[in-house]
Amino acid sequence: MFKKTSKSFVVLGGLLVFSLLLASCQSTIASNEEMERSRAIEAWGANLTAQGERYLEEMASNQAVEAWGANLTAQGERYLEEMASNQAVEAWGANLTAQGERYLEEMVSNRAVDAWGANLTAQGERYLEEMASNQAVEAWGANLTAQGERYLEEMERSSFPWIEFRSDVPAPAMEQASVSLVELGSDIPAPATEILVEAPSPEIQISRTRLAANTYLIVYTVKSNGPAWVVFHADEFGYPGQILQTVFVGTAIHKIARTEVQGAMRSEQVHVMLHEDLGRIGLFEFPGPDGPVYVDNEIVNEICFCPF
Repeated sequence: MFKKTSKSFVVLGGLLVFSLLLASCQSTIASNEEMERSRAIEAWGANLTAQGERYLEEMASNQAVEAWGANLTAQGERYLEEMASNQAVEAWGANLTAQGERYLEEMVSNRAVDAWGANLTAQGERYLEEMASNQAVEAWGANLTAQGERYLEEMERSSFPWIEFRSDVPAPAMEQASVSLVELGSDIPAPATEILVEAPSPEIQISRTRLAANTYLIVYTVKSNGPAWVVFHADEFGYPGQILQTVFVGTAIHKIARTEVQGAMRSEQVHVMLHEDLGRIGLFEFPGPDGPVYVDNEIVNEICFCPF
């Protein structure tokens, strides 16, 4: 009986121990599963956090890219605006330059027209003076002719016979003549008598003679039919411009000499022109009455690279 009871206790103890071990194993297994679930959740959370951070980084990167693109677009638009503005400025500058060139051309043309008009006015005044002088000469001649005719009529009415100077009969004495000699004279004063000589055609000739190795003699031969000026003009776009020097010459042929060293030769051309002296003699008045001299509707103008 005691043996059966001891066996029963042993079996019961074994079952109890087995139950305790089974419960401990189940608790351990549950604890491990909980640990694994916690780890899985932590890993999932870490992964989700990492994904969120990457998403935020990508969002920030996209915003930076968009901002960079907007800035680049703004820079491109500003560049296009500046290009359009530069083109407008260049077009405006080109138009202004063209206007300036036209203004200079008009100024040069106006100077030529003024000089031509002054010369034409001077020619007209000389023509009027010549016409007035011719009318005075004609009036004086008509008066002298009338006096001569009256003298001939009085000679015919007198008793003094005509004597032909070719006759062999000597002329009678003049003491008994009843007619007094009549002095031929005019109520209009006779114009001043001038000796007419052929005036030289206005002209300027330039010659260069070598004197030494690097020295030259420049001679300007000037022909003028009245008081005139030799005027040296600077060149402006092919036309006479600023006056550099003036030299007075009279009627006839004059020579103006200048020496020139080869190293000091001018690199810009000079217009050597002949101007009339129609105003106050010896005072150069241009613009004014002292305009250029014309020969066959051409201005007397020589162009050279020479000293003045």
